[in-house]
Amino acid sequence: VMVDLLGLHKTSLRYKLIPDVEPFIKAVDKVSVEPENYLKGLKGLSGHFKDFTGQETLTFTGLVAQPPKLGEINGLLERTMEPESDVNSIIFNPILEDAEVKAVLDSLIRLHKTLEEDQKTLENAKKGLQESLDTARKVLKEESLNIKDGSLKIQERLKGALEKKRGGLKKKLDREITRVRSSYKRQTGPLREERTKRKRKLTRAEKRVDQLKSTDDKGTLDSEKALRELKKKFGELEKAVKSLEGKRDAEIKVLRVQFDAELRGDEEKLADERAQTRDRLEEIQSLEAEILAEAKAISGQIDALSRRKRNKLKSLDKYKVELDEGDLEINIPFYVFHFGRKRFDFYPPVEVVGSPGLFSRFRRMLADDLESKVNMLIRPVGGFSDRFLERAVRSLGRDNQVGRAYRQEAERLNLFRSREAVDQMMLGLTRLRRGGWISDGDYIRLQEAIVDQIGSISHP
Repeated sequence: VMVDLLGLHKTSLRYKLIPDVEPFIKAVDKVSVEPENYLKGLKGLSGHFKDFTGQETLTFTGLVAQPPKLGEINGLLERTMEPESDVNSIIFNPILEDAEVKAVLDSLIRLHKTLEEDQKTLENAKKGLQESLDTARKVLKEESLNIKDGSLKIQERLKGALEKKRGGLKKKLDREITRVRSSYKRQTGPLREERTKRKRKLTRAEKRVDQLKSTDDKGTLDSEKALRELKKKFGELEKAVKSLEGKRDAEIKVLRVQFDAELRGDEEKLADERAQTRDRLEEIQSLEAEILAEAKAISGQIDALSRRKRNKLKSLDKYKVELDEGDLEINIPFYVFHFGRKRFDFYPPVEVVGSPGLFSRFRRMLADDLESKVNMLIRPVGGFSDRFLERAVRSLGRDNQVGRAYRQEAERLNLFRSREAVDQMMLGLTRLRRGGWISDGDYIRLQEAIVDQIGSISHP
């Protein structure tokens, strides 16, 4: 039977300090209506939530300064074999009193509450960031709408003025073109008529030459000479007409170029207005994209800190409820009773029930199982509330240095594995019978129980 303090003699918890949230919220909220300054502010605060600003360490001390030594366990077992004068013998006197134990638990509760408040504070920081971001985006949206509305009005005015000017210039252009066409028509008219006449003569002359050639008439040469003269004069007329038409088309082209030139300034104004509007809207979109990127980065940092706080809360919860899982062991003082290799349980601090009667001692030694032995050997003392001891920690069953040492010592100090202990039991039974402490029937029954237990001896 082992009665001992469970777990580590000292536990330290690190508490990370979150960055100051209030100045951050004020800083981003102050410039949220000025998107450009808001972006500068976000860039300036990009490292505000990059990491915690520091840490505090909370230390909880156990019942004893150090974990108990193996010799103390040995002494405890030896004391159960020898009568003691004291009726009640306290195995270990706790260093922490009830109020101190409660203070440890209250510290854990306060730390849990602080971690929850830190999470809420970080959530408020993220909420404040989102609200300022919404405000900045709303301002940008309103600015975009104002630019579009203002530009639309300007464009409508420019388009109206352009169409009006185009209409006036078009009429003027049409009049000038008509004038030019009329002027050149007067010049080309006679030439066209003359060209038409000569064309007819040329056609008749060509037919005459063809007829003369078919009859081999001697007048063919004269006719061909006359035909060449007609073609030459016709070509000159054709060239003169085309020259005048070219001049006419050139003048009309100049008029059209002037028309386009007079409209180009107004068209460029309209195109410039559209381009400026497009550029300003693109600048706003680019500014919004930068703001979103900076806000997303800061929000991610806040989420990372919040996640670490959440993990710390889960870790702290192991100190309250999930004491069977993981490697962490709470250091709130209480005792553990080792019932063989399979069962562990816990009680508040206990005391050994010392009795001058050897019979009661042998009854404990020869009980059916170790749990019965413990129940007869110890009894709880008041002072600890059950609400502080919700679950037992199976620390001694874990594969760690303390657990292995405890199990090794328990195996070594098993009374029924020691011939010396069995001999002392037999001698004690004989003395009890001779002294009249037990009857012959009890003597035989206890002796048989000892013999039954001898089978578990593995070494002399």
